[in-house]
Amino acid sequence: MYFLFKKSGFQFSNHNLDIKLNPSLTKSEHLLLKKLINDYKINYKKYIIITETNLELKNILLKKLRKLSRTSILFSYTNKESSEEILGSLNILNFFQEKDDFIITLSPEIKFSFETNNLWSRISLGTLICLDSSYSINLFKYLLKGEENKNYFEIEIDKLRKILEVEDDTYNRFYDLEKYIIKPAIENITNLDSNLSITYEKIKNGSGKNSKISSIKICFLNKYFENLHNNTNNIISHFSKYIKDFKNIYDLISQNLKIIPYEKIISIGDSCIQSNSFEKDFLEKLNLYKNKEI
Repeated sequence: MYFLFKKSGFQFSNHNLDIKLNPSLTKSEHLLLKKLINDYKINYKKYIIITETNLELKNILLKKLRKLSRTSILFSYTNKESSEEILGSLNILNFFQEKDDFIITLSPEIKFSFETNNLWSRISLGTLICLDSSYSINLFKYLLKGEENKNYFEIEIDKLRKILEVEDDTYNRFYDLEKYIIKPAIENITNLDSNLSITYEKIKNGSGKNSKISSIKICFLNKYFENLHNNTNNIISHFSKYIKDFKNIYDLISQNLKIIPYEKIISIGDSCIQSNSFEKDFLEKLNLYKNKEI
């Protein structure tokens, strides 16, 4: 699966992302899923163990875990230019029961989403499936496929309603839209994903007393891209005396850091220092590593 994205030079800004749970979960089932994922984020243990001695509560937990084990994460990525589509289905968890203990393991893809240098961490899969509302999910997906070199955008209120899929003839006053949709969605995202910081500024269509809010400017900091930028600059600084085309090398390193560990890129670069053509050999060896030929 991930191999397909590596080979196609996957860029979120060129794709529409759709992820949903099938069948959908009840509120209590969703709360259990959030608890399990949060436990994993805190402890990073292979198994999550829940002990329950009360027979009634044990049966309730068993029912919820059976539902979660049968629930699939359905996803699709559609290229907006070519209409090429990649579809897939993932499990959420597996479990078994031993007397009063429930031993649970999350799917590898959910676990990968809390690591680095992989597709699932880039889309924050573990966060996406824990979001409480469709409004939060739609805003999060919009942020994911935004420009990687921008940390803000201004968006008209009508367009924002379409992106969030706010029903027609509901929350027509901005006060209501902000209170019941925008603020809860942002709080939901930032409470679940510590990598994101999101603020917004209201923009009016004039300076008079009766001026209405026509758009908002959303500012966000994604620590993933901040770290990506810093690590790219660190690598460039390490090899600066061997580099001629800094812009090309910056782009090369930045893209490869998304799929190759930082230390490995340094190691590959070090092996090219004695070359008469550092940049050419560096590119070739990075490609060989991605294809697992070195």
